[in-house]
Amino acid sequence: MRGILAGALILLSSAAAAGSGGHVRSDQEVIRDWLTDGYQRSATFRALVDEIDGLPGIVYIDAMAGGARGLDGALLHTVAGSRELPLLRVVMRLGLSRTIGIATLGHELQHVAEVLRASRDDATSSILRLLAADDDTHQTGSSHFETREAQLVFVRVRDELGLGAKR
Repeated sequence: MRGILAGALILLSSAAAAGSGGHVRSDQEVIRDWLTDGYQRSATFRALVDEIDGLPGIVYIDAMAGGARGLDGALLHTVAGSRELPLLRVVMRLGLSRTIGIATLGHELQHVAEVLRASRDDATSSILRLLAADDDTHQTGSSHFETREAQLVFVRVRDELGLGAKR
């Protein structure tokens, strides 16, 4: 019984860290709820948060004030902090369903992981250059970047959340 209780406390403290004290942070209650729920219910989402927690960098997730049509989330193309500890910012549209919000957040966290992995191996602070290097769909002159892996993460997280809801 103590082992089960200890395991549950570890899981809850890890999920709580996803949004408050780890490398993935938000002041927005709905986003913290999405982080906790995604961490508990999706192995893909949990792996992304854990990977980001192990990389040098911090990501802040905020609510999006307005935004482009069809854009539910975005990793902003600016980096604060230092080369050793970059600070990234993701913005999210809050009017999404819980499942789509968490899946979209997973998609954006995949982009964060891509940038932090690349910045670890490349001393540049140009997020645009790092994004363009991994971009599968970029068109010249566009400020929108996309990777196939981030698209796949959205689908995996959405499907994992759907499976969790049927249990």
